[in-house]
Amino acid sequence: MRKIILVILIAVGTILAYDMTSDLAPTQQVVDGITPSNPNPSPLIITWTLKTPGVAPARYWCPGTGVVRDTIYFLGGRTSAAVSINSIHAYVPATDVWISTGLPTLLTPRRAGGGGRIGNKIYVAGGRDAASTTLSTCEEFDVDTRTVTTKASMPAVRWACGSGVAGGKLYIIGDENRTGTLYEYDPATNTWATKAPLSIGRGWTAAAGAGGKLYVLGGAGATAGLSDCWEYNPATNTWTAKANMPGPREYHIACAFDDTLIFVFGGNATGAGAADNVVYRYHIPSNTWTTETPMLTPRGWQMANQVGNKLYISYGSDTSTPTYLTANEEGLLAAPPPPPPNDVGVDAILVPGATHRINTAMIPLVRVKNYGAQTQTNFPVVCSIVGATGALLSTSTVNVPSLASGDTYRLNFASWTPTVAQLCTVKVRTNLATDTVLANDRKTRTTLIGDWLLMEGFNSTTWPPTGWLAIPIVGTYNWVRNVTNTNPTCTPYEGEAMASYQSYSATSGNSARLISSPITIGTTAQMCSVKFYMYHDPTYPGPTDLGPDSIKVEYSTDGTNFTRVAAFRRYEAVTQWTEHAVYLGTFSGTIYAGFLAVSQYGSNMNMDYVRMFGYQTGIEEDNSNKLPKITSLSAPKPNPITNGLAKISFSISEPTKASLKIYDASGRMVRTLVNSKLDRGIYNLTWNGTDDNNNAVAEGIYFYTLTTDNNNYTKKLVFTR
Repeated sequence: MRKIILVILIAVGTILAYDMTSDLAPTQQVVDGITPSNPNPSPLIITWTLKTPGVAPARYWCPGTGVVRDTIYFLGGRTSAAVSINSIHAYVPATDVWISTGLPTLLTPRRAGGGGRIGNKIYVAGGRDAASTTLSTCEEFDVDTRTVTTKASMPAVRWACGSGVAGGKLYIIGDENRTGTLYEYDPATNTWATKAPLSIGRGWTAAAGAGGKLYVLGGAGATAGLSDCWEYNPATNTWTAKANMPGPREYHIACAFDDTLIFVFGGNATGAGAADNVVYRYHIPSNTWTTETPMLTPRGWQMANQVGNKLYISYGSDTSTPTYLTANEEGLLAAPPPPPPNDVGVDAILVPGATHRINTAMIPLVRVKNYGAQTQTNFPVVCSIVGATGALLSTSTVNVPSLASGDTYRLNFASWTPTVAQLCTVKVRTNLATDTVLANDRKTRTTLIGDWLLMEGFNSTTWPPTGWLAIPIVGTYNWVRNVTNTNPTCTPYEGEAMASYQSYSATSGNSARLISSPITIGTTAQMCSVKFYMYHDPTYPGPTDLGPDSIKVEYSTDGTNFTRVAAFRRYEAVTQWTEHAVYLGTFSGTIYAGFLAVSQYGSNMNMDYVRMFGYQTGIEEDNSNKLPKITSLSAPKPNPITNGLAKISFSISEPTKASLKIYDASGRMVRTLVNSKLDRGIYNLTWNGTDDNNNAVAEGIYFYTLTTDNNNYTKKLVFTR
């Protein structure tokens, strides 16, 4: 008889400190460690102007507001009659006109809840209704269809909370009882999740999403107003304390501006007395605050939005009498100051990406930019590749011949071929002797070198990529290489280019297949999975099944006949690149991956960064009496994990579909180790503490769950480094 042993070991490296001064010119060594002389941005000049007042009645505490196609929408709120209302009004800044007809109403009047815009929809959740009953319900206002629908309710009632949108999800933080509870709403699945709480509870706080993260700013604490600022990272479900605001704030509002700035408006310091017209600005990259030009109208509990280079502050209350407001004002941000004369920097590292295949040439591709006012000539740019142990693996220097103000320049550096699986770091530095702004001179990129069966980023100018095929199936539209796209507007997920099915004018049913180069598995069978990124947006609702307007994932063993495994709809609720992972099956010999794009509405489809993973199964002889009699999951060894590698074993008593997944303490799935059909046998795996994107996880408590056709088992492990 035979015993099956499955071993999965993923290469992992350690990033050590490396001083790049050794590969820089002597003049650069002098300034390499100097902090920029002015890391704190100067205050902006904001010109405030009163615009047409808001539609009566005066209101405050609107639970939802957002901008769709440069029109600002306001949902619900409270009137001077102390009544929650359900009306929806809109303001068009370009014409300074308010719209109060032709819009629906909320299903439940509400005030002081949370909400925000995701795509072309605006959500409201929680708050209090006209009878002052605290709510957990959630509603969606679809701007395109002018309809309001009920969505899944929050896990608990909430009001006097803060809210913001980050990464296409809505977050509700805190409440009147000064908790730090954080709820996350995912419109794609219409589900709520309870995330890691903020350690310092609060009510009447302000929050805003920027750069895929949530920022929570001040509020009413247990005893007094708060001035703290916290950053929540959805990817790691963790909080980080940032620099405090210039002063405490309650009953204020926040608004993000182009993912680098957050403005805080009005409210007051203690929650008592009249509101003020204070404006604070937080600069995210430098973690610094400035006090800006104050608003014309002191107010709290107002609404704030950005349209273009202008800020709009609408409605609110003076908080003391109280007087409820219809005041509406516009803040024009002045043009930025002129650039310094001499300033070049690294704009982006385009190649490599997050991963690179072993024994394949890596040719770093970098874009530099002249941020200064003067044309710069013949300045060097240095690229170094540092290994997991800190060793310098490759370095080369390329001179930029001439670069005018505002222009960019792409540079290819010397080719390097990795022969060892490890985590390496690509470091790039401009070396302009007269450069006066050092903060943008250097960029780094961490890249995992691994033994993937296939990896393609579509960055080469050769199309299709070497060994690939692009074949129209129905109609003449075909897959193409694309560096930027319209309908929808997007840029590549990584690197220089992406694969696009340009079907904007295609009729329903047009399709084309993109076929990978032949992938050699060999004589030993491997379980194969493919991962890729696909761009989605909510332009159309899309079909309810996984039919037309989708990319279908397929495989073939002969390059001609393909078997469909999965399909992903083009249209989804959130506008973003999304990674999709598909288990193809167990193969030996040669296989091909196929991506069949099928059009229904005629909008383009975009795909990037395709990788195929293979996991080998080894078979050795054994006696039948040692084959497992029961299905079971063993405790990890060691536990706690102190060496960065967790050994996990389980047994399968009969053939079954099985998955083994690792979850963090909040219940978020971080890694899938197994997802396939398994025969009877004993399986031993090694987890190296990375998630599905090969990022190192944080130290802490984790759970791993084995799921089969008939059973579900869970064990706990403590991971340390």
